Amino acid sequence: MTAIRAYYEANAGALKALFQEDDDTRVRGFFGMYIVHNAVPYNRVEVDPVTLLDFVSAPTAHCGTFALALSQVYTGLGLHWRSIVVDDGWHGLNEVLIGGHYETFDATNNLWLSASIEELIGGVPRSWRTFYTCLLYTSDAADDLLCV
Repeated sequence: MTAIRAYYEANAGALKALFQEDDDTRVRGFFGMYIVHNAVPYNRVEVDPVTLLDFVSAPTAHCGTFALALSQVYTGLGLHWRSIVVDDGWHGLNEVLIGGHYETFDATNNLWLSASIEELIGGVPRSWRTFYTCLLYTSDAADDLLCV
């Protein structure tokens, strides 16, 4: 966790530019979600991880293990978070307290929502963002990235 926090602190300005976001708490949320999402592919899990090291060492992850890993990263980044389990949909994710209300961060899908799950159920308007990873660098020019 020390290395993740140190990386964030050393690169906060570049991460704000990359995520096109000025709010430091939200950028920490995006950063944590992004690294957890990209650490392990989604699939059935034979043994649930307990620690972040267990998570990154596992061959696969599901929504609950993504949420567990993300909660540990968020604690290390100093965020106030809570885990959410959506019973009817059998899905687990995290929310982070930002500006006095919770926002949803789903590391399984690399999806951010500007509202909490409770607010979403209530039908409040929301914004959302998904984050995709560039898979192929065809040159040093940013315009030549192949992103899917």
